[in-house]
Amino acid sequence: MTQFFQTEHWPLEFAVAGYSMKGETVSGDLGIVRPCADGGVVIALVDGIGHGPAAEEAAKVAAATLERQLDAPVEWMLECCHKALKATRGAVISVAAIDSKSGMMTWLGVGNVEARLLSAEGLQLREQLVLTAGIVGYDCPALRPSSTRIFPGDVVILTTDGIDRQYDTAGCANKSPEDVANHILSNYNKATDDAMVVVARYSGIK
Repeated sequence: MTQFFQTEHWPLEFAVAGYSMKGETVSGDLGIVRPCADGGVVIALVDGIGHGPAAEEAAKVAAATLERQLDAPVEWMLECCHKALKATRGAVISVAAIDSKSGMMTWLGVGNVEARLLSAEGLQLREQLVLTAGIVGYDCPALRPSSTRIFPGDVVILTTDGIDRQYDTAGCANKSPEDVANHILSNYNKATDDAMVVVARYSGIK
């Protein structure tokens, strides 16, 4: 399953690609890309613990919570998710908020949803999100976001643990987010869990 979105009113183009684990009809992985009131954007990837309907439920609760807090700081988003997920099996989540006016991205991750910032020049790794161990809704640690500058053409990639963390984007520099997402999913999907990739190319304010 791949979804591709592009709009002239957003400061980026993006794609979401994912599979549910073999034998399951639903996925506990859920990607979110939403605009903010100030012209920025929030990119998030949620992985409900485990797989199947209970994992899907946790992911949906987290996604709905995030969507109600799009203009809040990323640490507040995850604090709200932590409260909302207490009645579920919990989730691991990474969130990146891009401020188009300042050209800064603030990101935060709890658990093992990998997040990378790749440079526009050749899609070379520029920075990787430092993740904090824990489960949102169960054992959420102190939340300490970090910020980094993001430039037009840079690409943000988020992956759940159903994707091999050694995935490579060699040869993808001039490809669309949809093609990059499908490349990662097709070549680095472990096939032992739900898997999802979010690829967003930042264009800046036009």
